[in-house]
Amino acid sequence: MPAEVKSHGEVKLKDAPPRLEDTVIGEVEGVRIYSRKNPTGQHTINGSHRDRGPIDRVAARLHGLGYGVKVEKFVLDAVHHWDFEAVWAGEGEPPAPPVS
Repeated sequence: MPAEVKSHGEVKLKDAPPRLEDTVIGEVEGVRIYSRKNPTGQHTINGSHRDRGPIDRVAARLHGLGYGVKVEKFVLDAVHHWDFEAVWAGEGEPPAPPVS
């Protein structure tokens, strides 16, 4: 699927509807937290940081609320970063994310 780099550095799939773009919902320990509504209608919460510690602490808080969380390492411009992606794993509506 072709993609384009937008002026603010994010990638948007050309064939994807605009709802796939991230929305900033807060920041915790220097980790900017984003929300994304997937085509299935389910929201995911994600963020990235150069250090693993802040990512692990945010992921632990979300997991404690009932989210399923994936943490992984990736390389961006020869610099290692850590990111997480969380999806609501409980029943009913998810609680508000613990962001300030």
